[in-house]
Amino acid sequence: RNVAAGMSGGILYLYEASARDNALDINRDNARNVFRVSSEAGEEQLKELVQKHQELTGSRRAAEILEDWDAALPRFWQVAPASMHQSDVVAPEALDKTAVAMAAGSRRKAKGSK
Repeated sequence: RNVAAGMSGGILYLYEASARDNALDINRDNARNVFRVSSEAGEEQLKELVQKHQELTGSRRAAEILEDWDAALPRFWQVAPASMHQSDVVAPEALDKTAVAMAAGSRRKAKGSK
């Protein structure tokens, strides 16, 4: 419920694995900051992030998403603070840091579940 609370920059992508109701359960204060990925640039960047995550972690979920990208794309949400509403993508210099952080998070999670 507090996803993106206090977010002041960047774009957050959320994947909703279940297409049950086409809406996220998110804090009302953030509701105006949630969008579907609607631009070609945003879609391209998101796909690159998922690909990099899959390459770095071997994630089966990421591989499944990429395998049927057209079906998966409508399940992604883009969360951006008001300061980012005019931007469809995250600054390119932040992408490598983002992918590394995603990979590190997955590795920590995998180690904890052994």
